[in-house]
Amino acid sequence: MSKFLVGVAVATALAASSHAQVTRGRLIGFASDSASTLPPHILQQAVCNPGNRVCPSPLPAPAVAYAGGAAYSAFNRSVWHTQGTRIVETGVDSCQLVCAVAANLVLGPGSVATGLEVCESRYEMLQLESVPGAAALSTWHIRSCPPAVIGACRIQLPSPQHVAGAVALDERHGLVLYATSIFGAVLPANQVLVARDTDPCTIVCRFDAPGCGNLARLGAITGMAYDACDQLLYLTDGSQTAIYSNRVGTTPCDFQAVGCCGRSPGLGGFVWHGLDVEPRHPLAVGASCVGRGCPNCAAMALSAAGDPAVGNPRFAIELSNAPTNGFFQLGLAAGPCRPVGLPIFCGSWHTDLATLVLLPFVSISGNAICDGAATIGLPIPKDYALCGAALCAQGIVICAPVSLPPAVGLTNALELVID
Repeated sequence: MSKFLVGVAVATALAASSHAQVTRGRLIGFASDSASTLPPHILQQAVCNPGNRVCPSPLPAPAVAYAGGAAYSAFNRSVWHTQGTRIVETGVDSCQLVCAVAANLVLGPGSVATGLEVCESRYEMLQLESVPGAAALSTWHIRSCPPAVIGACRIQLPSPQHVAGAVALDERHGLVLYATSIFGAVLPANQVLVARDTDPCTIVCRFDAPGCGNLARLGAITGMAYDACDQLLYLTDGSQTAIYSNRVGTTPCDFQAVGCCGRSPGLGGFVWHGLDVEPRHPLAVGASCVGRGCPNCAAMALSAAGDPAVGNPRFAIELSNAPTNGFFQLGLAAGPCRPVGLPIFCGSWHTDLATLVLLPFVSISGNAICDGAATIGLPIPKDYALCGAALCAQGIVICAPVSLPPAVGLTNALELVID
């Protein structure tokens, strides 16, 4: 299918879309619990709300306090994370291992990976490592597994005692941020170093991050994440999470403290070693059906490959378990899916009709009667004006052999929020 036609359809639907009211500040990352026998886990937490364990990690707990990092990937709905020497990718839906590789460590003995960040628009992952007084940033290409290192550079830290414990990417303003602290000190002298993403190891400015609102002082920073839609920076010492904003900033280091969360209830002794912002996932609405004259493909489903995050070029809609050798047409419309759909064909249509855009038919391929599949790529533009925009997708299936009148099926709908 023409990428131009798909792009026009997506742009048309997005232009008509009202921005949804969404709950942001959903963090996800890597943590361990030294207070119990529970293994390290991937954790999830809506900011300032109770957290929960998502998946056990195949990695052990970091050996030193500043080791570890985590980055969410909208490609695979997965979390890349490290304990300092190994990097693994775990799918958050299945909790299965997706990929694994040794960390790229260029600073010599004692150096450990301390932070990760994924940039979907460039198919890249940033890996921070550090020893006292110095840090290095490696850039990985993550189009395939195992990923490949495509570059590395070194960073001088504020003092010989400082360690760089976390990295975050602000793609909206073209910035890379490094959290640095003196680990083990009563006053950790937290500073965030800021560089341009075009020259990530040349520090252009820095700002202090000493406290966490009215709570206790912020300890040494072990994790950091930036939400480009809300323009919020999250800094954690493992237990507390400080929130900063550069929404009204005029310079790269113009960040202001805007909030603080204490230790999350429900997580016991778990402490973050790295975190990221988790986007909203596509939500299935309604049910698929097949009409008279179609094979009885009861498991037919419409699903999403990845998340519709800003700048995700690999986002796609997938049809599975459909009647083989038929044809599939995807419809996109502005706004959320309607819970009670319009009766049509064998089921219900859940999208808005006034803004509906129908893409050209594509063939459904497969080997058995009901293992038909089709994929339609819907790359999400790197445009932060789209943050919060909602779309509804649903499909029509024409069963083979094509006749008049045709035998028709409907897929379930998918509600998408650009995040």
